[in-house]
Formats: sequence, structure tokens, C-alpha cells
Amino acid sequence: MSQYLQNMNEAYIEKNYPNRSVFEAIVKTTKKVGIGVYIFFGIVFAGSIAGLVWSVNAMNTYKLSGETDMADVGMVICIFFAVLAIISALTLGITFMRGKKGAENWLQTSAKNSLLSESEIQEFERQAMASDSYILKLLDSANKAMSGGKDGILTRDFIYLADINLTVIRCKDLVSTCLVDTVIYVGSQQQRKPLHYLTLKLLSKNGAEAFAEISPDAANALVELLLQKYPAIDTCDNKVMTEQEYDKYKKTQSAKA
Repeated sequence: MSQYLQNMNEAYIEKNYPNRSVFEAIVKTTKKVGIGVYIFFGIVFAGSIAGLVWSVNAMNTYKLSGETDMADVGMVICIFFAVLAIISALTLGITFMRGKKGAENWLQTSAKNSLLSESEIQEFERQAMASDSYILKLLDSANKAMSGGKDGILTRDFIYLADINLTVIRCKDLVSTCLVDTVIYVGSQQQRKPLHYLTLKLLSKNGAEAFAEISPDAANALVELLLQKYPAIDTCDNKVMTEQEYDKYKKTQSAKA
């Protein structure tokens, strides 16, 4: 079996799914990540409030002394710290709400985004820990650590790429597997540079879409395995599409549904 497709095993389950539950693992990961978010944005929030208080006092002082130009500068600084405080507070609030969600809540979120019933998602979770399921090694360890990506799961009837929407797709409903050259821009507005990475996008008959960053070799191995059981899947000729080409293709498929 390919290094990109490994049989589910007890050692892997014990390390990644100690409660034998995909959604229990999400709860654990969310709480773990939340600790770091609380610490970082808690410090940012406290610093923003302190900066806001200082800038308001400085602005008032300049106004009293008649230094209107400096008072205007103080206003700009006040706005900066206020925006920073709002962003930090929102981030802390969102993290708190996510931390309160239990496994059942995440399962419901998955069902909603997958356009499947909760019972179907429960069936996926039951199948996920079976020995005939595959662990999808979408990226090598180094790239996975850098991107924050996770392993996917292919069961008897479902595929899960562990995307941000927790989308689960019934394999028999797969319409296409498309490779897309995804581009994000990094750097300042004046010196923005494109950063390219390969994304696998799966489209279901019900309109649900799963996606994940993937290496070319992992994509080839996964698509080959899927085609063995579901030869009608459209692989888009294994062409790497631009995002614009994929959007056009997706609209075409939606029109056929």
C-alpha cells in the first residue's frame, strides 16, 4: 500500500483518536489550540486597552494645551488601539464559543456542511475506526506541520479530508476530483507576492464540497484508489486547474444537478 494511503490501525487510533471518535478529537484539538489563542490575544487585548487609555489621556492633554495637531495624532493612535482591542476581543469570544462546543455540536456542524443527515455522519464515524478504512496522508510531515493540515480518512462509504468545514462526502455521490492551483498573496500591499499550493477539491452530487492541500503524489494515489471502485468519477483529466477554471467547472456541474 502507498505511503500516502495507510490502513487504519490501533496505534494510530490511540495517538489521534483515543476515544475512537473523530469529533471528540476535534474537541480536544480545539481546546489545545484555544490555550495558545487565549494567551496571545489576551496579552494583545490587555496591551490594546492600556494603549487606548494612554492615548486618550495624551489626546486630552494636547487639547488642553492647544496643540491641535498632536491631538489629531492622538486620535489616530486611539483608533488604532481601539481596532486592535475589538479584533482581540472578537477572537477571544469566538475561541470561547468554539471551546464550548462538544463532539455532538461538531457532528451537527459536519452534517450541515456536508448536506447529510446526522445519522449518516454517525455512520461515517463508526466506519472511520475500522481496519478497512484508510488514513489519507495528504501532505508529508514537514508540510503538514507548516500548513496545519490534518490526515483525511477514507472509509467503506465515505471520504473526509479534514477541511475547515468538516465536510464528509459519500463516495458513491462523488462527481469529481479536481486539482486546483490555489494562490494566496503575502506581504504588504506594495510588495505582495503570490504563494501557490496544490488543492484537491471533491464535489458531491448533493452540492457539498470538500477540499484540502495535498501533494501531487498523494493526489495521484488517492484518485487512483477511488477510480478502482468508482470509475465514473470525473478527474478533470488530472489537469491542475486555476481557481477561475475550477469555479467555471463547478458552476457547470451545479447546472447539471
